[in-house]
Amino acid sequence: MGSPSPASQDKRYIDPSSARRFGLQTRIVLTFGLIVVGLVGVSLIYVVRNQTDSLLGQTREKGFALAHSIAWLSTPSLLSYNYVALSQAAARSRGGAELAYVVIYDKEGQIAADSRERNSFGHPPREPADVKATRARDDAWMIVPSPHAGEAPMIEFLVPVYVEDHAVKWGTVRVGISLAEVNTDIQRTTHHLVLAGLVAAILCIIGARFAARAITRPIERLVVATRAIARGDYSQRLDLRSGDELETLAWHFDRMSDEVHRQQGQILASREDLRRLNESLEATVLARTHALAESEAKYRILVESSPLGILIVQSGRAVFVNRAFERMTGQGAETLLQSPDPFQVFDPESEHRIRKALEEAPDTQIEVQICQPSGKQIFVEVHTARLLFQNAPATMVLATDVSEQRDLQERLIRGEKLRALGELAAGVAHDFNNNLGIILGRTQLLQMRVTDPDVTAGLEVIRQAAMDGGQTVRRIQQYTRVREELQHEVLHLPSVAAEVIEITKGKWKNEAQRRGVKIEIRIESKDPAPILGTRAEIREALTNLIFNAVDALPMGGSIVIRALQGGTETILEVEDNGIGMAEHVKSRIFEPFFTTKGLSGNGLGLSMVYGIVSRHRGSIEVESKEQAGTVVRMRFPAVDPQSPALSLPERVSAPYQARILVVDDEVDLVSIMRDALQREGHVVVTATGGSEGIQKFRGGKFDAVLTDLGMPDVSGWEVARVVRREGGARLILGLVTGWGATVSDEVMEAHAIDFVIGKPFEVGTLTMKVNEVLTARGSEAPAPRGVKPRRSASPSGTRPT
Repeated sequence: MGSPSPASQDKRYIDPSSARRFGLQTRIVLTFGLIVVGLVGVSLIYVVRNQTDSLLGQTREKGFALAHSIAWLSTPSLLSYNYVALSQAAARSRGGAELAYVVIYDKEGQIAADSRERNSFGHPPREPADVKATRARDDAWMIVPSPHAGEAPMIEFLVPVYVEDHAVKWGTVRVGISLAEVNTDIQRTTHHLVLAGLVAAILCIIGARFAARAITRPIERLVVATRAIARGDYSQRLDLRSGDELETLAWHFDRMSDEVHRQQGQILASREDLRRLNESLEATVLARTHALAESEAKYRILVESSPLGILIVQSGRAVFVNRAFERMTGQGAETLLQSPDPFQVFDPESEHRIRKALEEAPDTQIEVQICQPSGKQIFVEVHTARLLFQNAPATMVLATDVSEQRDLQERLIRGEKLRALGELAAGVAHDFNNNLGIILGRTQLLQMRVTDPDVTAGLEVIRQAAMDGGQTVRRIQQYTRVREELQHEVLHLPSVAAEVIEITKGKWKNEAQRRGVKIEIRIESKDPAPILGTRAEIREALTNLIFNAVDALPMGGSIVIRALQGGTETILEVEDNGIGMAEHVKSRIFEPFFTTKGLSGNGLGLSMVYGIVSRHRGSIEVESKEQAGTVVRMRFPAVDPQSPALSLPERVSAPYQARILVVDDEVDLVSIMRDALQREGHVVVTATGGSEGIQKFRGGKFDAVLTDLGMPDVSGWEVARVVRREGGARLILGLVTGWGATVSDEVMEAHAIDFVIGKPFEVGTLTMKVNEVLTARGSEAPAPRGVKPRRSASPSGTRPT
């Protein structure tokens, strides 16, 4: 619709109500024509409804009559269960065109006859209509849809069959009548009435058309304009000149359109500005939100997964801690953040150093200690730095756990000190071992020969003294021992602890009572597995620890010996509630000759404990706090006591007469080994030096060679190399030396050494070892040479019976 001219625009703003030519009264009269049409339609509907009800009523009467007739005829057959007669009755009844089907049910609800299907008797109900029929107690009817699409619905009648003067139902008759004929009558009547109504309506419409045209035309224009405005076309104008109320309405409508058009223009302009502003703002917010999320995610991953403990302090309170710092302090984040003083997790001295460092040099690095609630102390390296946290100044503390590094450093330093001391003692120990070997060997040989009781008793005293001397030398050598020579046994630590408590009663009970104090000692056992070890050494280590615990209880107290299982390890702890140790003392307790007891101590107790535990392939830990007590924890590999490998070895006799070369610069030791081996039936050739040993080896044929290591002219290693190179792999090569504890398994393998026997040795140990190796290679050895071997001394060194 085009834009109105200027003249018409001026006329739009004039109220046309004064120039109205027609009213709506004439138009209202014409509307009665429509009302007449409506009344005619209602009348048609009413007539059709009555006609329909009448036809249905007639059909119901007819249907019930047929159903009752069939029921009366079927009663005798139902009483006698004559299904054939019932089927014939149903088929005959179905012969009428008015019946669509007849179904008869017996007393049990089974189908007795169905006109739609032959031989249907005896079937159970197959559809919902069958179930309803069997449940019917009174006459009933219902309209049901036809089972075939496009056909008229059915009216179904249900009539129960009763015998006179009996309340028992003997069956049900279901009759279906098609409503096709009824529908045809109704449709015919409806067509006639509709035709009459249409004629009346057409006449009314023709009469009302002219009036309606004049009324609806301006309204249509108004509707069109309204729809256009609703779609956003605010240029619509009516300019209606009908001279009635519609003209007034159109005039106000045009004025409204002008105002809406003007305001809509302003709204569109404002909306466009707002849209552009929102797009710019959303883009900015989205970009910054994405950047912030990425930054936060990176920060969180970095901080939470960092192995460094992070503590941020602001205004004297902790405002952030990560998981690593929680693990180091042994406290949760909630506890740390609620603590009034975040530096209380450090020990007092460390806390003072950190505060001083923050005051003097904010960016500094120091090593301090953290005290966990359990009492455990860990060493950490702390780095402090200033930063801004949530737009406010703060201090960040970065903590690195260096406890394992310090422990490793201390172990390395301690090991080197012990090794240096051991190497110093090794030379002296070698000479003592040679002398003790001579004494012990000769004594044992004499014990095998003499029968006088007095002489035998004296020899036993000499043998035991030599053995004790050997144990003393072994304790000197334990600082550099790399292989174990002692015979281990299965030990149950609680029983060993009970023995040691009884042995040391004079120290922890009697001596404490003389001082006027009371010391209690008890054993706590939690079913630990046994270990493989030397009872004497374990007793010695436990004795030293109990003595140290007693010395740490000047005012009395308690000592707890605790044996428990820790995975594949058995743990033995000695705990006291005494005076404890300072950190600088604890770092040196395993150093030889370091003591805090003045002249009353020699400083070797804990160093010997360290050596014993190391030889048992274990580890030792010490936890101590001043005025709180000390815990010494020893860990040993656990063993299965039922293992066949732990059974005691049986004594092995000589499998055949072997030729054996013995090389040693100690003439007495050579004589002892010769006599012992000859008593086993072997042929022994001796040499008192390395050069002589090599010459005799090259001049004869031997099954085994035993050599010392420390000889003045040619060392035992050179003898071993020549023997192994020229004698081949079948030759047995053994070392008998005072340095036996220092010969590692790797060195033995490198020089192809079959076994090592340390001096001083028992004669029985020497002969049993030689016989064992000869037996192991017996399959390759020559047949016995006719000399029956004699029984050697027992491995323990006692005289044979």
